[in-house]
Amino acid sequence: MGKLTHRIRRSLATKLSLGIVLMAVPVFVISVGLLFVQSLYNLKEETEGRAASTLKTMELRKAAFVSTVETATNSSDWLIKECMQPELLLELTRRIVMLNANVNGCSITLEPDVLPQAGRYFSAYSVRAGDSVTTVRKGSYDSYAKIWYRTPKKTGQACWVGTSYCKPFYDDNGKLLGVIATELSAKRLAETVDEEKAYADSKIKIGHYYRLAGLILILILLGLLLILLFTRKIVDYAIRPLRDLLEQTQRMAEGDYSQQIAYTVKGDVVSRLQDSFARMQASLNKHVSDIQNMNEEMSRRNDELAQARKLVEASVNQKTAFVQDVSHQIRTPLNIIMGFSQVLCDSDNDLSAREVKQLTTLMDRNTKLLNRMMMMLLDSSDLGLSEEMKSQKEELVQVNRIARECISNVYAQFPDSRIAYATSLSDQFSLRTNKTYLIYSLRELIYNAAKYSDGQHIILRVVKFGKMVRFVVEDKGPGIDYAYRKQMFVPFTKVNSLSEGLGLGLPLTKRHAQNLGGDLMLDTSYIEGCRMILELPV
Repeated sequence: MGKLTHRIRRSLATKLSLGIVLMAVPVFVISVGLLFVQSLYNLKEETEGRAASTLKTMELRKAAFVSTVETATNSSDWLIKECMQPELLLELTRRIVMLNANVNGCSITLEPDVLPQAGRYFSAYSVRAGDSVTTVRKGSYDSYAKIWYRTPKKTGQACWVGTSYCKPFYDDNGKLLGVIATELSAKRLAETVDEEKAYADSKIKIGHYYRLAGLILILILLGLLLILLFTRKIVDYAIRPLRDLLEQTQRMAEGDYSQQIAYTVKGDVVSRLQDSFARMQASLNKHVSDIQNMNEEMSRRNDELAQARKLVEASVNQKTAFVQDVSHQIRTPLNIIMGFSQVLCDSDNDLSAREVKQLTTLMDRNTKLLNRMMMMLLDSSDLGLSEEMKSQKEELVQVNRIARECISNVYAQFPDSRIAYATSLSDQFSLRTNKTYLIYSLRELIYNAAKYSDGQHIILRVVKFGKMVRFVVEDKGPGIDYAYRKQMFVPFTKVNSLSEGLGLGLPLTKRHAQNLGGDLMLDTSYIEGCRMILELPV
């Protein structure tokens, strides 16, 4: 016994063999136990997961069937009122069944004497028969005593009665016209559920065997890796410093100085070599870091200069475009005024009183247009903003009176336009706000409506909305293009550079509304033209 022990101690191979055996036995014992436990656990988890998934899928499909039937019924409510003819109602039930595969039948039953031309009683019924749909009219059939008719009629609401979704429908005066009942295809629903169950049953156990084989393979590989690691552990520990130095020098050769070589506390040759490389790397890192910092600073300053140059160029271009646009917009009315003034001053022109009036009217209109542009430019400046912020916002202003004044002012610019006014407020109703900016904002909205629409269907509505008063300006015309809506409140933004105006009307109106505690918004649900809403606090 003593000789055997002595031999084992002196033989490295024997010691390694005994170590491998002692390590392998527990590994394989534990692996077999884990294999059985994991297989049972996987089978349970997979079975429960498949069952839950199948149940959820069937519930979702059932909900989809029910939603299809309800949607088909609800979406046909308004069509029934439009199709109050016997032939149209029969065709409507037929279309509901044909266009919805989940619908087995549809019935529209009217109250007595609703369709005198069809007799006292009328009921249209369509039912699916295989790939075809049969539609009949049931005149003497006693539908009124059926629960699917009595229940929605009594409650006045849509409801499910068995497999039928029943909904009463009424005329515009709230009078009951009848009941529409759509029957769910129970056969198709059952087939869908059976397909789902068959799919789930066919795949419930397949994944378990694949996982089991994979687990066995992983355990075998894990045992081999542990054996290899055990035999190489001592050698790896001995040469680890040299391997680390090799990796560090390779990274340094590639230009990566980010990872520092660690210092050691040992005194052997390998450790001293490692410390020498660490000091060399620290020195190199310092010089490389200084160079990188200088390069980054130069790059940052170059980027700042390039960005500043772009901003200057953009500012110059914007200034040039603005000056050209303003010059164009001002030159047109000035030319008109100067030309007509020359005509009036020319003594040789024998103008009638009517012609003189027309010329003076055009001159007055262009003078007002020129004055409007000048006021916009002043209002958009820093001085205009400062005056607006310091202005009195507690003036008592009669709403209806201001609205009518603004309409009259726009009539002076567009005498051929038609502007209607509707209000739900009394003439004594007043707001505490700034009269000047309210008149400007409201007049600008009406002016735009008259200018950019057909001018014949403009309406101003004034209503109280909670603690706010809404001025709604609506017209019929091309409206505001969708691509322009995001930019319409940005100053000096126009649909195109050749269009009339400075691009300041809506931005200034929105700014005034916000400074008065309200807001200006576009009603995107209105598609017949443009509908702007000016909202101010009471």
